Amino acid sequence: MRLILLPNPQLVCKRNDEYCPTFPLGLLSLATVLSQSTKVSVHVVDPRSIDFQSPLHTAELLLSLDADVVGFSTMCNTYPYALRTAQLLKQLKPDIVIVFGGPHATVVAKETLNAFAFVDFILMGECERSISDFVTYLATQERNPADIPGLVFRQSGSAIQQTHTYPLLPADQLPDIDYGLIGDVHGFESIPLDVGRGCPFRCTFCSTTVYWEQQSRQRSVQNIIDTVRRLKSAYDVTTFDFVHDNFTASPRRVTDFCEHILDSGLAFEWSCSARADFVDHKLLDIMYEAGCRCIFMGIESGSPRIQRLCNKKLKLERVEPAVNKALELGLPLTFSFITGFPYENIDDIEQTLRMMAAINHQGKTKCDLQLHLLSPVPGSPLLSEPNVETALDGTFSDISLAQALDDVMKSWMAGVGKPIFESFYHYVNPILSRQKILVMRFAWFTLFNYFRYTALALEEARRYDDFPLISVFDLPELPEGTDGTKETEVEWCANALRMFLNASDRAWAATLLAILEFEFEAYRLRINGGSCLLECDYDVNEWVEGIDQDGEESTRLPSPVKKRYFIMKNGQKLQVASLPV
Repeated sequence: MRLILLPNPQLVCKRNDEYCPTFPLGLLSLATVLSQSTKVSVHVVDPRSIDFQSPLHTAELLLSLDADVVGFSTMCNTYPYALRTAQLLKQLKPDIVIVFGGPHATVVAKETLNAFAFVDFILMGECERSISDFVTYLATQERNPADIPGLVFRQSGSAIQQTHTYPLLPADQLPDIDYGLIGDVHGFESIPLDVGRGCPFRCTFCSTTVYWEQQSRQRSVQNIIDTVRRLKSAYDVTTFDFVHDNFTASPRRVTDFCEHILDSGLAFEWSCSARADFVDHKLLDIMYEAGCRCIFMGIESGSPRIQRLCNKKLKLERVEPAVNKALELGLPLTFSFITGFPYENIDDIEQTLRMMAAINHQGKTKCDLQLHLLSPVPGSPLLSEPNVETALDGTFSDISLAQALDDVMKSWMAGVGKPIFESFYHYVNPILSRQKILVMRFAWFTLFNYFRYTALALEEARRYDDFPLISVFDLPELPEGTDGTKETEVEWCANALRMFLNASDRAWAATLLAILEFEFEAYRLRINGGSCLLECDYDVNEWVEGIDQDGEESTRLPSPVKKRYFIMKNGQKLQVASLPV
C-alpha cells in the first residue's frame, strides 16, 4: 500500500508578494512514525512541486504518484481547496482512499463526512499514535474501525464519530522528525523545529486550546539543542524557526535554554513567537546573544477593553519597552493585530491604529506590522458566546483567502455553509458597518506595508495636531479584489491619502504629501525592477548623471543621513526618487 501525504497550502507563506514554501512539519512527523513502525510506503509531497492555485493540477500530481491512500492536512482557511482537490482526485481514481486530518477537519469531522461523500475518513487530533493503527486497518481490514481512537468513518451511509482520541504524548516523546523524507531540505528560508504544542492562554477567538485539549507542552531544553545539532550536522543548516504558539510562556525556561546554547558553543540563528508582556530587557538580551534574530508577537488589539473581552489580557504598557530593547539590539519584530471583533467600537479601532502607528514610529519603520480581519474559527469559544452572530458576504478574511475559489467551492460555501465554512464568514458588528471595517483594515494594512515613511510622518502630525487616525481613510468603498498586493490597490491607498491631505489646511499636509509621492514613486520603480535604496548627506541628482553604467558607485556613498533616495537603473538610464528632509 502506498500512502501520499499532501501538505496544507497554508504552508506556502507570502513574502514580498511571492509565495515561499516551508516544511510540512506535521506530515513529516507522521511520515517518520510510519517509516519506523510499518512497512507502508509513505511519501510527503514537496510543497515546492505543487501549484496550490489549481486543485486539478494537484489532483493530477497525486494521481501520478500512484497513491492508494492520500492524506490531506487541513486548516480552516484552505478547507475548500482541500475538498475540491479530493473531489477531483476521486473522480480521476474512484477507488482511492481519502483521509483528512488537522485542526479544521477535527472540529467539523462528522459534518464533513455527512456532506462530502468523496472523503472516506477523518483522523482527529494529534495523530502520531493513531496513524499506525489506521494504516494497519486499511492494509489488513482486520480491525474494527470503531476501535481506532479518533477515527471518524461511515457506517450505513452515516458518519460515526469516536468520542475519544489517544492521550497526547509528552513533548519529548514526539518523533525526532526525519527531514530527509521531504527530499532536498535546502532552498527553504529556514528549518522549522517542533519545539512544543499548545498554548497556555485562552483567547476566545482561537481554537488552539480545543485542538490541543487545553494542554501546552514544550520539549526539553536538551531535546531542542540535540535536534539542532543533529540537523546542522546532517544538512549544514544554521537557521531555524521554533514552532510553538508561545515560546516565551515561561521566561525562566527560555533563559535556561539560552544559557545552554551559549555554554554548548553551538552557533545558529533562530526565530520564535512570544507575548510582548512576557519578554523584558534581560530576556531579550540573552535571547539575542543566543542567536534569536526574529520574534513574532500577536498583540491583536490596542484597546484594553478588547483585550479583556477576548481574554487575551495582554499588558499593553509592556509593548513599548519590548520594541525599544529590540531596536537597540537590532532584533526584527513582527506585530500582528486584528480587527472585526463583534463587540468592537470606533474607539477600540482608533486605539489599535494608534498603537500600530506608535510602533511604526518608535521602530523607525523597521517593525513589520500586520492587520488582519478576524475570522470565525469553528471550535473557538467566541462563536458560542451569547448574541454573537456570523454572516457571509463574499468578502473573506485575508487569513482565509489562501486560494481563489472556483464556482464549485462557492456553491459549497452557499449550500453547505456553517460550520464547515464558517471561517469564510465574518462576525456581525451591531455598531459598525461591515464596509467601514473593510475600508479601515485594507487602507491601513496597505499604508503600513507600502508607505511606512508616510505612516511615520502621519504619526508625527497626529502627535502635533491630535486628530483621529480613523478619519484619514473615511471612504465609502474599496477597489475590487482587495488583497493589498496589486499595483492598482496600492494606488487606491495613495489616492485616498492624497484626498485627505489635499483637503487639509494644516501646515504639515504639504510635507506629508511630498513624502507620500516619494514612496509611491519608489514603489513604482521597485515593481519595475529597482532595488537601490540609499541614504546620504547631499543631493545625488548631479552625481547620478555621471555615474558608471553598472551603478556600482551607489554602494559606496557616505553614511550621514539628510535625504533618502531610491535609485533604479532602467536600461541605460538611472531614475531617482528622493525623500524630502
